[in-house]
Amino acid sequence: MNKRTVINIVLVVIACTMLLVVAFNIRPKARPDCVAILKSSGMTCGNCSKSITQTLERLRGVTSVEVAVEAGMVAVAYNSKTVAPGQLASQVTRSGFSSTVMQVMTPEEFVKIAGRMPGDQGSSAGGCGGSCGKKK
Repeated sequence: MNKRTVINIVLVVIACTMLLVVAFNIRPKARPDCVAILKSSGMTCGNCSKSITQTLERLRGVTSVEVAVEAGMVAVAYNSKTVAPGQLASQVTRSGFSSTVMQVMTPEEFVKIAGRMPGDQGSSAGGCGGSCGKKK
């Protein structure tokens, strides 16, 4: 083989390796089947909101987080097969803000209240079959 062929083979192997690394490090977002409304206190500014959002988004199964600092509310869309509402409140508490689960609802119920899906800034698409807050 000549030098150019060897270089091409090495480049192809490197490109394939990089693609595999990227493919195995991308986690698809779980589809939310529940929305938990948390009552949280101790939030005073946008940095508090950012801290809570980052803390919750690290949890597997969480698909979106909305924080209303002035109202002391956090809306978390999540997959109930992966995470429970109590875990969400506990994570917020561990990050320095008192938090309790106020209500758990389906995405459809959230749409009826808010007029849109959680984490969506304009759509009012539907969600799942309604098992939130019910024992399975």
